Amino acid sequence: MTFELEKAAQGMVQSGEGFEGFVFHLTGPGEIMVQTRNQAQLLAWINTEIGGRE
Repeated sequence: MTFELEKAAQGMVQSGEGFEGFVFHLTGPGEIMVQTRNQAQLLAWINTEIGGRE
């Protein structure tokens, strides 16, 4: 799988965290896994789901 990364629009203000304001163009066969939570929220959710430590 190949990909290109580009800005979603000219002059877009970005928060500086993550890839807000960017678009990925993916080509070819393969699997895509998407994480839509920030790291702290993701870890908190995983701990809740599997009964992990706090």
